[in-house]
Amino acid sequence: MNLEICQFQSTVLARAGYNADREILVLWFKCSPHVGYEYSGVPLKIWDGLLHAHSKGKYYRYNILGTYSANQHRIHVERRSDSSMSNLQHSSRSEEQVPVWATA
Repeated sequence: MNLEICQFQSTVLARAGYNADREILVLWFKCSPHVGYEYSGVPLKIWDGLLHAHSKGKYYRYNILGTYSANQHRIHVERRSDSSMSNLQHSSRSEEQVPVWATA
């Protein structure tokens, strides 16, 4: 899946990606940078709103959280003893799990 990725200067969100053809938004939070949360059915206007929001965390809380369901995707990095290369594995969970701060 091709994503338009943006890095954020935010205390909450590390980066976000969007695929306009599939209406998929992926968010990575500062508290868990190796976990992406994939939101389906997100229209382009929400992506544009996030990009232009003064506070990315507040925009997420009031416009995405609870409105769109999320799938959690985690990247595991395994160190191999015979080389310095990392082996990346991808797994996903379908239940919605968001960082604790977002639900407070």
